[in-house]
Amino acid sequence: MSNWKLSNLIIALVLLFLFPIALSEWNTAKRQDRRNDELVEKYECEFKKGCFADFNGDGRKEQIVVDRFLNNKVSSSFVVFDGARELLRRNCNHTDNTLRTHIAINNENGLLRLLVYDKASREHTIGAFVFNGDKLEQTVPDKLDREILEAMASRDDTGGWDERVIRGLKIKFGLLCYYTSYAIIVAWIFYKRRQQAKLTLP
Repeated sequence: MSNWKLSNLIIALVLLFLFPIALSEWNTAKRQDRRNDELVEKYECEFKKGCFADFNGDGRKEQIVVDRFLNNKVSSSFVVFDGARELLRRNCNHTDNTLRTHIAINNENGLLRLLVYDKASREHTIGAFVFNGDKLEQTVPDKLDREILEAMASRDDTGGWDERVIRGLKIKFGLLCYYTSYAIIVAWIFYKRRQQAKLTLP
C-alpha cells in the first residue's frame, strides 16, 4: 500500500473515531442537560444546607426550614420564617434525591423570588413566589424563572430524570457497540494489509 493510500486510510479512521464524539457534543438534548445542570447548581437551594434570603427587604435574611424531620416524616412542609412569623408554608416531600420538592432562589433583575417545583407531595406546587408586603404570594414566572423550574424538573423523576437516565444509557450502549465494531474493523484492515505486505515480499 502506498504512503498516499496509507495516509488517507489513517485520516479516515481518525474521522470515524471522532465522529460519535462530535455528534454527541452537538446533541441538543445533551446541551440542554448541561444547561439544566448549570441552572440547578447556581440557583437551587438544598434544605439540609440551609436556605436564606431577604424576601421582604428589611435587611435580615429569612430562613427556609423544613419540619419534615420531626418524627422522621418523609412528607411534611417547608416554611419561610421572618423571625417567628411565617411568610409561606407549603407541603414538601423527600422520598429520595430524585423524587422530592425542589426550591430555588432567583435574585436576578432586582426582584427576589422563591421558585418551587414539587410534584412529589400531595399539594403539587410549580411556580414563583414574591413578597407582597405581608407574605409570599404566587406570581407569574418570568423567562429565567421558567428555565430554572424546568431545570429542577429535569432532575426529578416526575419531570424527566428517568428519561435522561435512559437516554444516557442508550447513548453509552450505542457508543460501546460503535467502538467495538470500530476496533474489529481496524484490526481486520491492518491484518489484511499485513497479509498483503507478506505476499509482495520477494
